[in-house]
Amino acid sequence: EERPWWRLAAAMASIRRMMSSGAMQLIKELRASSGAPMADCKKAVSSTESLEEAFEWLRKKGLSRAAKMEGRVAEQGLVAFRVNGRRSLGCLVEVRSETDFVARNALFQEFSGRVAAAALAAAEAGALGTSASAATRASEVISLGSLPLDGQTAAEAATALSATVGEKISLGRASLVGDDRCVVAGYAHNSLSPGLGTHTALVAVRGEAVDRDAAADAAKRVAMHVVAAGPAYLDPSYVPAADLDAERAVLAEQVAAMGKPDDVAAKILASKLDKFLADRSLATQLNLVLEGKRSVAKTLKDDFGLELDAFAVVRAGAAAPHA
Repeated sequence: EERPWWRLAAAMASIRRMMSSGAMQLIKELRASSGAPMADCKKAVSSTESLEEAFEWLRKKGLSRAAKMEGRVAEQGLVAFRVNGRRSLGCLVEVRSETDFVARNALFQEFSGRVAAAALAAAEAGALGTSASAATRASEVISLGSLPLDGQTAAEAATALSATVGEKISLGRASLVGDDRCVVAGYAHNSLSPGLGTHTALVAVRGEAVDRDAAADAAKRVAMHVVAAGPAYLDPSYVPAADLDAERAVLAEQVAAMGKPDDVAAKILASKLDKFLADRSLATQLNLVLEGKRSVAKTLKDDFGLELDAFAVVRAGAAAPHA
């Protein structure tokens, strides 16, 4: 069946428009700013009269498609952190995407920062539900999705962003550290903008009559160490019994295979457990950033008069270590 002449004419006009340099520039701008698939950007430009209309076209198309993304897996993303004005409380949040390309999109980065800022504000107002981490003394946010964000929930805002960029966007883990006694600072690895990266840590320290600027600098250096060294516990006393029992069972099998006498085997096992605790606890790790070949806790105490209070660390897309 032949197509009516007016449909053919409309199709040809669309093609001519798409081939114009102006249209190609709009497509390029739309793709760069929205992160939406190229095919959708081309269709949006051909169906509208301006960049603003093209954005709205993408949004409407995406909302109907967002629900279909629910079963998809988002394993990329970013982790944003924010610290309050007194530097006594800090919050980090993970926002996930399906690809690294979208994670580097300006809209995604801006959204991640807004979620972190909103979570920090809610925490300061006492309106953020948390549960204490037995391993790090951080407070883990229970439900980030219900966080109010510009007249909607964070979960609804994530769905709207999914509609724009054409990928599943999901809210991941979120943690708080610090209180009125503390000084908090953070570090974001692979930083794309201040307080935003792929692997991010927050550290809270405390001490009597401390210089808050010096304390914040020390805390930031410890946060850099956390990202590099990957501690799982604040200090050996915070290792959960289940974790310790599981490690003891593994090490006991290794020691038993050595065929040593019982008294010797017991000493070897105790030594291996001590090494496990020292290597996996922030306080007892040899610091990688602060000066001197001393533990993190000893360096903080001797050089700054500070103690570790808590830490939180998240690598975007990675499984939680204590899930």
